[in-house]
Parts: sequence; structure tokens; C-alpha cells
Amino acid sequence: MFDETKGADSGISISPGLGWWGHLIFSPDKKWLLGDSYPHKNNQFLNITRLSDNKVYQIGSFYHDPKQKNDLRCDLHPRWNNDSDLISIDTIHFGERKILILDIESYKEF
Repeated sequence: MFDETKGADSGISISPGLGWWGHLIFSPDKKWLLGDSYPHKNNQFLNITRLSDNKVYQIGSFYHDPKQKNDLRCDLHPRWNNDSDLISIDTIHFGERKILILDIESYKEF
């Protein structure tokens, strides 16, 4: 994450386990950071980080057809619900564009 007034060189690591991710969003309860990756070797990854201890959980790996490039690419664009227990993502994992709803309540018990 970086201060946009100072530029990308001012970046700091929020969680060493995340590496370089595409779309990051904090949970409404401010306890989790959700991040997706851009397609890499035909897969996109979805991780959540518990902010209290920076513990990273990979909660999904989604196939991304390599023929879907540039404007046809489908990033996951993860989003939280207001209660911070469900995530929705965009995906072409099943061969066509879909929105999936993921229940992540089990990760909160770790």
C-alpha cells in the first residue's frame, strides 16, 4: 500500500504473504484485508489477511482461460457484504462469466 500523494515509491508491505496483488479491499468490520491476483499460469488467487496478526489465508484459486486477454479478461474484483462474512467475485472459472458468493465465516474461526 502506498500514499498516493507521495507516489508508489512510498509503499509499505501490509502483509508479507500477499506479495503483489490486484484489488485490495478492507472488510467493513476493519478486521480483514481481501486481495485478488491477476491471472498467473491460468489461475487467479483470492486471499484474506487477518489484520490483527497478518495471517494470510488463501481462500480460492480460480481458473482463467488464457484466451481471455486484455478487455476480455475477467478479474475477480472481490467485494464484501456489509456483515463481513460473505464475499462476491467475478469469474470465468466455469467457462462463462459468473458472480460467485463465497461464505468465509469458517476462516474467522482460525
